[in-house]
Amino acid sequence: MKTILVPFLGFFLMLAVPAFADTTYTYTGNPFDSFSGNYSCGSECAISGSFTVGNPLASNPSLAVLEGENSILATGFPVSSSQVESFSFTDGNTTFDQNNSYFPNSAILIGTDSNGMINDWTVFLQFGPYTNYLYTTNTPGRDISSNQVGSYPYATLGTAFNNDNPGTWSVTDTPEPSSLLMLSSGLIGLGFIRRRIA
Repeated sequence: MKTILVPFLGFFLMLAVPAFADTTYTYTGNPFDSFSGNYSCGSECAISGSFTVGNPLASNPSLAVLEGENSILATGFPVSSSQVESFSFTDGNTTFDQNNSYFPNSAILIGTDSNGMINDWTVFLQFGPYTNYLYTTNTPGRDISSNQVGSYPYATLGTAFNNDNPGTWSVTDTPEPSSLLMLSSGLIGLGFIRRRIA
């Protein structure tokens, strides 16, 4: 009986290996340490956020445009084939995403090491055609947030930033829904075979 069940064990092990649909890169910035103008912090006082691509980023030691290839900030940089499916960043006051960012100015430029991990970046996102923006780059290490307080012509600007203190990136793979089903089936099958062998 054990010999007969061995091929099925291999089959269920293959089912238990998930495939991944999307890859999400998450940025965690350090707290702002300098302020000017009428700036007030919201729920957090740092830049954080993420973007999702369909495939893991390949090694690319130079900056390449992942989003905003028509932005004036992206002029002269190559466009990566790993285009962003979605993104969302916040400075603690404003959330910037693909629906409200002003792309004549906004852009996400990313460089990676030999393992595909982010080690070079420039992210500039502007909220609509207005003055609210966030900016993070590692060269030099700097996070900046600017928020407009009030309405024109009585608006004032407040700015928060840190220098020489860049944040960090992490990466998460998201399993395909069908892979989760196969994983569950594989684990159930393994449990069934274990009981039969016992």
